[in-house]
Amino acid sequence: GGKARRPFRVLTWRDVYEIAGVLGVDPDPFTLRELWWMIGGKDKKDWGSLSVICATMYNASGFSKKVVSPDEFNPYLKSAKRSRPAGTRSIPLKMFSKHFCKEPSDG
Repeated sequence: GGKARRPFRVLTWRDVYEIAGVLGVDPDPFTLRELWWMIGGKDKKDWGSLSVICATMYNASGFSKKVVSPDEFNPYLKSAKRSRPAGTRSIPLKMFSKHFCKEPSDG
């Protein structure tokens, strides 16, 4: 026995307006489901753009001689079952940030 757990948290009106604000739309003509679909589409689009930037920076860094595809940085494509082209590999973000983020200085 114990309390039944909800699989997700309940959205509030504040959440609805935050989603609408990110999308730049008036939420009134849309259902919550429609807003949720729209924010999901925007997130996929944003990750597509960011993935291209990350891959370009990584490939230009000279860190590796292997070329990395933008798909390697896109979490929506990583979760999909797909075959990788020969010679590609998954790049941990820890390795990526090591080459692009400065360590804090002592003073």
